[in-house]
Amino acid sequence: MLTETTGRTPQDLVAELKDELAVDWPSARQGLPQLGGPEFRKLFDAYGWEYEVPVHERESLTVRTRTGAHLTIGLGTLWGIENVSHYAWRVKADDPSENGAVLARAVEDWPAYLKAVESVLGAPTWTGPWDAADFPEPPHPSYWPDRSFRLESRRPYQFAHWVPAGDAQGRPHIVLSQSVSLPTWTTAAPGGSLLRLELHASVGFLDAHG
Repeated sequence: MLTETTGRTPQDLVAELKDELAVDWPSARQGLPQLGGPEFRKLFDAYGWEYEVPVHERESLTVRTRTGAHLTIGLGTLWGIENVSHYAWRVKADDPSENGAVLARAVEDWPAYLKAVESVLGAPTWTGPWDAADFPEPPHPSYWPDRSFRLESRRPYQFAHWVPAGDAQGRPHIVLSQSVSLPTWTTAAPGGSLLRLELHASVGFLDAHG
């Protein structure tokens, strides 16, 4: 039996994306207030975020959003937010005999989540499968895996990205990707597939703060 573990629908993804786009990204890039202090709590309350783990000298923190998503926030210099990501969908098999069904489910569900993001952002800059001849190289190494990794691992399995209009104003580079775990291609162990939404800081920001 296949199990979807996030409980998140395409409609949930739309709501979460809209909330993430409402974040003041130029300010967030410059750094969070003192972690755990009054300004930090005020900012997180404004975004509807609740952090779930102690934050002590870490490169990331995890928050629960008002829509019920679990965001991983990647932090850079002076606690500036470099990226946020969350799993919008995750399916796993209970038995290796179900691995074919995992692949079928991945193919079946990807269009609905892609369409959900398109309803907010419009048509992607590029979208396609892992083996597409014109699959783009990442503008920055942190955005997505390079060609050699992708061809070896078939990851991302399905992919779409949106180059922001007005990138100079700090709008994020958005990636929707679907991955299939290595065991899914075998009969040795139960496999799975997941779909992740990521918002990345601009290349210029990452190069300047790397």
